[in-house]
Amino acid sequence: MKCPVCKNIFLEKTSLLDELYAYSCKSCGGNWMRYEDYWKWHESNPNPANKPLDIKTHLPVNDIIQAKICPD
Repeated sequence: MKCPVCKNIFLEKTSLLDELYAYSCKSCGGNWMRYEDYWKWHESNPNPANKPLDIKTHLPVNDIIQAKICPD
């Protein structure tokens, strides 16, 4: 998959938290996460202490003006 921001950089699979995976771009530092990966992690960790209260504050996201094309 190529980064939807950089357009020509391939995303690499990485681990954000225990058993929570994303694809990251080494050029812009962006992370892209599959919906299925998030829910698999969410359902396998029933203890709220293991989860950030708000994933947006744990993994900050800058607002963008235009929609990005899904790389998958």
